[in-house]
Amino acid sequence: MNRQYSISGFSLYEILFAVAVMAVLATIALPAYQRYVKDARLKQAASALQDNAHTLERFYAQHKSFKKIPPLGQIWPLHKMTISA
Repeated sequence: MNRQYSISGFSLYEILFAVAVMAVLATIALPAYQRYVKDARLKQAASALQDNAHTLERFYAQHKSFKKIPPLGQIWPLHKMTISA
């Protein structure tokens, strides 16, 4: 009852092939992911601008003028975000 077990693993060619396949998939997926992130940021910026427009409309509806707009440097209740190209 003496059994021999063969130890097998992946050959160098199999590992290189797997790495090459992952590299190809990464080169396809990365630009798509970057485009997705860019589109999401643009939608977030558009939403923030829309919120700002609604805030200004509410202010005008209440005061019938934009003369009472806070001076520069005063914080409006807006979202904290950075828009970059």
